[in-house]
This record gives sequence, C-alpha cells and structure tokens, in this order.
Amino acid sequence: MVSLGGCISFNRMTYLKQTTMNPRSQTGQRSGISVICAGPPRSTKSQNTPPLSRTKLPNGWPIAYVSKPDVPFLYHEIFNENCYIQHGVELRDDSIVLDVGANIGMFGMYLADKYPKSTVVCVEPVPTTFAALQENLAWIKSAGRSTADIRALNCGVSDGTNQQAEFTFYRGAAGWSTMYPDDKEVQDAVLSYVSDALPAGRGLEDNPLTWFGQWLSKRNSPLGNEIIKKTTSATVKRILGQQQQIQCELCTVSQVLLQQSLPHIDLLKVDVERAELEVLEGIVVEDWPK
Repeated sequence: MVSLGGCISFNRMTYLKQTTMNPRSQTGQRSGISVICAGPPRSTKSQNTPPLSRTKLPNGWPIAYVSKPDVPFLYHEIFNENCYIQHGVELRDDSIVLDVGANIGMFGMYLADKYPKSTVVCVEPVPTTFAALQENLAWIKSAGRSTADIRALNCGVSDGTNQQAEFTFYRGAAGWSTMYPDDKEVQDAVLSYVSDALPAGRGLEDNPLTWFGQWLSKRNSPLGNEIIKKTTSATVKRILGQQQQIQCELCTVSQVLLQQSLPHIDLLKVDVERAELEVLEGIVVEDWPK
C-alpha cells in the first residue's frame, strides 16, 4: 500500500486529506480524448439554449463561452494564479481529477495541456454552459495538444437526496449559476467585478452602456464618477436580469466514481456556489479512502 496525499480543492480554498491508494488502482496508458455525456440526451431546441460566443484566450487558445465576464476571470484564476494547484497540491502526469462545477471547461483544458496522461472528468449541469464545455474540450482533441482522457458529464453534483434540482442560470454571468441563488451575494460579486472591469471595458459585453462607462471613467470628475456608479449599477441589473430557472439532472461523487470506473481521485475540485457541503455529503463512506 502506498500512502499519497489526495486533495479536495474549493474555489479560493483548498483542503487536503490523507488517503491510501491500492496498488491495483494504478491507471494504464491512454490515448485520445473521450467526451461522454451522462444522463438522458438533452435537446438544444427544447432547452432553448442560446447561441454561444467565441473569442481567444491570452495564450492564443480559442474558447467558447456563455457570458463574457467569465472568460478573463477564469483565465486569471486558472492560468495566472493557479488557484486550484497550490497550497501543497501536486499532480502527476497520470493523475485523476474530478472537476465539479466545470463551467466552460477552462480548468479541464489547463489540466489536459499540463498533464498529458491525466484523466479529467468535468461535470457541469447547465445545458448552455455544458455546450461550451463540450466545444472547448473538442478543440483540445482536434488540436492534438494532449493525450489526456477528458470526459464531460451533463449533471449537477449533490448528496443523492434528489435526482433533479432547479438551477438559477444567469445568462449574463454564467459562472454564478447555482442551485441556491443568493441575489445579494451575486449582486455584490458582479458589482465588484464590473466596477474593476468597466474603466477598460475588460470582460464586458460591447454595448452603449459599457462604452459610456468607459468614456466617463477617463474624465475623472465628481459628476462623472457619480454617473459611473449609476452606470455600473445599471450594468449589474442588466446582467442579473438575464436569469432563468432550469431543471437539471443530479448525481453524486460516488455515482461518478462508479459510472466512470475511477479507481481513485487525486484532486476533487469543487466550485458550485454554496452547494459544496452537499457535494461532500454525496461521497459514501467506502469511497473516502479513494
């Protein structure tokens, strides 16, 4: 038996747990990338899935996205800050990672490029966001950048109490979509982001409101600053006003382990907007040593 340090990584927070890995759980060589959709097939038409937008990341990679503010925010966290790979977290080329709350798949792309023999299971419940996730993982495959085994599952992760749940999907700020909406918390978070991004227009949609805010921010006058505050508030209201309630399938971490035949998990990354505890409660006792 070999004692290793398994990891549970939350957004902005990382917890380590000691685990024991059975020698038989060593993964073999893999080639190619498989993209797997779990749960019943979803019709894009029936879900009224809006069209995706596309841009390029600072590293030159193409990326499909749902809401523009997510792209620079996620890129900075994942590629610049290495927010999920720090505080003693170490991965090998053949590590197994479960990404719960994968959003558009940027962390999965990062892992596939950095750890070419890894297995990465990306779980995302919202159909529109999942469509972007699939497209981004497909690009990694077509670009031939990695031989990692990357899989995409279209479901939410919870404690196993229910098979479905209602998610609040923010079309203008998809990264804040959640089972447990907190309008005040989301508003404060989006307001903070918009306030920082507005002067340069970084990560905001191109529209007259954004242009006006950029123009005013360069004047730096008392009246202009007051108008900027109102412009910022109007931008936040517009972003949060594009919300929609969606029924999504649910699964548990233990069900993913069984379904995907994962012998162990080296890193469990969780970013699910106030539902983190339920994700952990969905791990059966027998699976914790993994």
